[in-house]
Amino acid sequence: FVGHPLVDIHAGALARSAAQREGLLFAPGSRRQELLRLVPVLARGVRLLAERGIRPQVRVSRAPGVDEELLRPLLAAAPDVQLAEGELFGELRRARAAVVCSGTATIEAALAGVPHVIVYRTGSLTYAIARRIASVEQDRKSVV
Repeated sequence: FVGHPLVDIHAGALARSAAQREGLLFAPGSRRQELLRLVPVLARGVRLLAERGIRPQVRVSRAPGVDEELLRPLLAAAPDVQLAEGELFGELRRARAAVVCSGTATIEAALAGVPHVIVYRTGSLTYAIARRIASVEQDRKSVV
């Protein structure tokens, strides 16, 4: 097998040019645990931007079946944050940039051609175990 099924799924949209890109799209995921971990951190990020006078048009993508209440902290982070309930790929094609949870959505972001960062936050037990097993050298000069 060569390729990825998402290329076939979005072939029609990929053949058309993207709409005028605007705003920042947050795609925090669909699983309850990842939302509980990521949404508060992402909300802090939106508040930090607002405190610094940076107020991009922010939209939050809600995956099918996700209770809007799980997204409430992110929606309340700044007065003009909007809920985006359209298909994720279409929302990504409209965004100027995106913050995307690790997973299939990152492939869609790449296919959509939107500049994006990938976010992931593990549980504390997994982190504690990985911290004991993994060893990562860090160049102190490059740390900001």
